[in-house]
Amino acid sequence: MTSAVTAGSTVESADGGPLFVPRGVEFVPAPHATGPWDAGRLHGAAVALLVTHYARRGIDARRALARLTVDFLRPVPAEPLRVAVSPLRTGRSFDVVDALVTADGTAVARGSLVYLRATRPPTLPDGPPDDPPPPPPHAGIRLRDTGGTVSFNRDAVELRLVDDASDTAWVRLRCPVLPDAAVLPEQLAVAAAEFCYGTGSSLPPDLYSCVNVDLSVHLHRPPTGRWIALRAVTRTGPTGGGAAHAALLDEAGRIGSAVQTLLVSEA
Repeated sequence: MTSAVTAGSTVESADGGPLFVPRGVEFVPAPHATGPWDAGRLHGAAVALLVTHYARRGIDARRALARLTVDFLRPVPAEPLRVAVSPLRTGRSFDVVDALVTADGTAVARGSLVYLRATRPPTLPDGPPDDPPPPPPHAGIRLRDTGGTVSFNRDAVELRLVDDASDTAWVRLRCPVLPDAAVLPEQLAVAAAEFCYGTGSSLPPDLYSCVNVDLSVHLHRPPTGRWIALRAVTRTGPTGGGAAHAALLDEAGRIGSAVQTLLVSEA
């Protein structure tokens, strides 16, 4: 099962094996779809990528993903998953799709996606200046996980910090979602967006634990190239609520934004 793809819009290469392998109506996760903290649970990015990939079926390939929201209803086990897609609206201007992810009959995540039709570039007044892209990925500091545990962080993506003190990182997705499936530009943005909190947090991890309840990604144009940068910041409130915000950029400038809702507690 592969997504509809616009000609010339796919990412040319990926290094690793797929995150999921179809088995009948289920998707069996690979070891590198798991999180770095618990090999029995999937990384939120892997779940969001499965939703992004599967929801694309039946959508006009010329329509661009404008918004993705994934609610993580409970920890997603590293077990076979099912995805049920429900088109809520199919119209001339935009489509709205819902997706429900289940494991052994239990709902574990829910997605909502909006796709916009392509139009001729309108004549618009000048808006705010575009965010300049950070220094290119090859100039950054590659984050290497030397641990022996296979995980999404270590094996499915490559991360490069702009500098030691930076809240900006480049992210590259190294594998497709399904076997023989093209890596779509929108999937690069979704993979990067899941690192909002990890990049933009100043909370000491030995003192605080954090659960991201959801992920929302808004794109005003499709990304180009193989790398997505995020400039992230995390803000918390007095009752343990918080949000991680990030500007998303490619090497030409800003493409959109991402937000994670957080629940912060003492470790």
